Amino acid sequence: MDHPPGAGARREWEVGERVEETPDVATFRLCPADGTPAPAFRPGRYVSVQVRLPDGARQMRQYSLSGRWVRGCGRSA
Repeated sequence: MDHPPGAGARREWEVGERVEETPDVATFRLCPADGTPAPAFRPGRYVSVQVRLPDGARQMRQYSLSGRWVRGCGRSA
């Protein structure tokens, strides 16, 4: 499979905005922490998010991208 530069690589992202759509759904605007451009949006793309929990364990979840990139940032729900 042909990947654009940076696709599939782990990157740090920042949450630029959080919008509560319903009591059960939130949308996040994600921005590359290093300021470099994000890969082009295409339907079906998703991001894997890994966080370190207070006890040191790591948890990873996947989220669908829900819209095109705006000013280098993307939306995920």
